[in-house]
Amino acid sequence: MASLEVIKSLGIEPSLIHIHDWHTGLLPLYKKLYYPEFERTPTVFTIHNAMHQGIYDPHFIPMLNLPWEVFHPYQGIEFYGKINFLKAGIAFCDILTTVSPSYAEELRHYAYGLEGLIREKKYFFGILNGIDYDIWNPETDKLIKHNYTAKNFSKGKWINKKHLKEIFGLKTRDEKPLVGMVSRLTSQKGLDIVQGIVCEAVREGFDFVFLGSGEERYQEMLIEFMKKHPESVRVRIEYNEELAHKIFAGADMFLMPSLFEPCGISQMIAMRYGTVPIVRTTGGLKDTVVDFVKAPHEGNGFSFEEYSSKDLMHALLKARVFYDMYICDHSKDWAEIIKRCMKRDFSWERSAREYERIYSTAIMLKSYGS
Repeated sequence: MASLEVIKSLGIEPSLIHIHDWHTGLLPLYKKLYYPEFERTPTVFTIHNAMHQGIYDPHFIPMLNLPWEVFHPYQGIEFYGKINFLKAGIAFCDILTTVSPSYAEELRHYAYGLEGLIREKKYFFGILNGIDYDIWNPETDKLIKHNYTAKNFSKGKWINKKHLKEIFGLKTRDEKPLVGMVSRLTSQKGLDIVQGIVCEAVREGFDFVFLGSGEERYQEMLIEFMKKHPESVRVRIEYNEELAHKIFAGADMFLMPSLFEPCGISQMIAMRYGTVPIVRTTGGLKDTVVDFVKAPHEGNGFSFEEYSSKDLMHALLKARVFYDMYICDHSKDWAEIIKRCMKRDFSWERSAREYERIYSTAIMLKSYGS
């Protein structure tokens, strides 16, 4: 409401208003109820994670300057006896978007109780997020040991791998596959199934570096793995951007076995640095990573579908086959996967063009009174 008041008091005539997530979900409702001067101004609402909805007791309705008439389930904000900010945003926006095409499709089937409302939206689009190519660029990154491009990655990756292992105190042979994971340590990120593969993967010859912080149980779990396998597993429980850059540049593979992932940024960054992603086919991971075994002419990583340690381990072993052939026999397959990763366009320029198209659609709809 304050933002609408600012727009009104400054005499701004916006072409459209773009809002994000449940925190801003009441804006299109306020606009409809109290701001007739913005009747022709369309609202675009983006959901980043439908699990977070902003659900509160209805006694807040008067404090929110809302009439009790909006507290009903159909085209209202009532949700199982509560008020739901995300529902308000979905119901009253002109165009709904989310952060990947696959997540958009998933939300039509399950959105924590809001899937029916989402299915009713005529204009609902999934647009992948992008990454900042000025920050995440192995050719110019000052936080990594050695810069490189898609043309000379072999030497650069090798130098950065040795440097990364020195930082973490790993003294194993450099030919061993090094798996990196940079993540919030929550159940969403697949830590439950990671728990079931670390010991087996170490026996199979993998090394691991983990960076992140979050739920105490997962922090303790990773620390226990490091104590049990000090020669192959290293953990840093912290947020450390410089170290994250070094992992993206120095690891051979990047682990992202998420339970769900609306878009995912880390797999895009990993690919930008030629670190091959190992992912579960959900949300944005499905849209950005193509399994090399299933599609050898376009594959840029390795994926699995079932949320299980068994399938995750199988994906790691698939990747290991091609990695070993590259190390032992100089097979071109692994090098080709790396090149494909580094050549994918995950810049915001790509995403911005899609948002521009959405904005044009929103303005056109309001212009014609749709």
